[in-house]
Amino acid sequence: MNGNFEQAIVNFKKCIELDPQSVAAFYNLGNAYLMMNKTSEAVQEFEEAIRLDPENSEWRMLLAEIYMEIKDYDSVLRHSKEMMSRDPNSLDGLYLEGN
Repeated sequence: MNGNFEQAIVNFKKCIELDPQSVAAFYNLGNAYLMMNKTSEAVQEFEEAIRLDPENSEWRMLLAEIYMEIKDYDSVLRHSKEMMSRDPNSLDGLYLEGN
């Protein structure tokens, strides 16, 4: 099964070479890395996807949950504050701030 993810990584990197602004390619590359338990690589790609699409709270929440798992609480707080600044009533932001 790793072979499929390895090929997906190659393909998504090619997509990024062709279109460095492809939010979907960065997000999907992050998912492929995550499926292969390459957390630090996944985090980098998710951060880039969020940089390109800062309004996407679903992706920001996914990334914050990864940061919780790896005990990077400063990054969890950074993302929760960003979510709350965009939407003060964000349930996800409130959840992250409470953890």
